[in-house]
Amino acid sequence: MNNAPDIPRERFSALTRLDHNRAIAQLAKKTGAAVTDIKKMTIWGNHSTTQYPDIFHAEIAGKNAAEVVGDQAWIENDFIPTVAKRGAAIIEAAALPRPPRRRRRRSTLPATGCSAPLTATGCRWRWSPTAPTTCRRAWCRRFR
Repeated sequence: MNNAPDIPRERFSALTRLDHNRAIAQLAKKTGAAVTDIKKMTIWGNHSTTQYPDIFHAEIAGKNAAEVVGDQAWIENDFIPTVAKRGAAIIEAAALPRPPRRRRRRSTLPATGCSAPLTATGCRWRWSPTAPTTCRRAWCRRFR
C-alpha cells in the first residue's frame, strides 16, 4: 500500500482465506466437529510462514477452540506450523499458485490491522462478521 498511495486501502487483498480454510479443516479433523460449527477463526499476518492462526479466539460449537482441543502441544507443534507452512509447501509443489475462477471469491481486505474473510458477489463486499461495503463497478468486474 505504501507503493500505491493513490489506490484506496479497501482495494488491496490477501490470500489468507486459503489459510483460514486450512485452519478450520485441521480443527474439524482434530475435534471431530463439523466445519460449520467452527467460528471466529482468524489468521493474523500475511499468506506466508510468518502468519499466526489464532485458535485461542476461535470457537467450536460456541466453546473456546483451544479448550475443546485440550492439547497445547498439538496446537504449538502441529496446528500452528501446519497451517502457516502449508501454503508454501503447496506453492513449492505446484510451482504456480492460481486461485480457481468463480463468481464468488473469498479473500481478505485490510481494515483495522487484521484480515477477515469476505465474499464478493457482483459489486457487493460482505465481511464476516462486519457490515457489507461496496466497491466501484469497474474494479469489481474481475471478481465475476
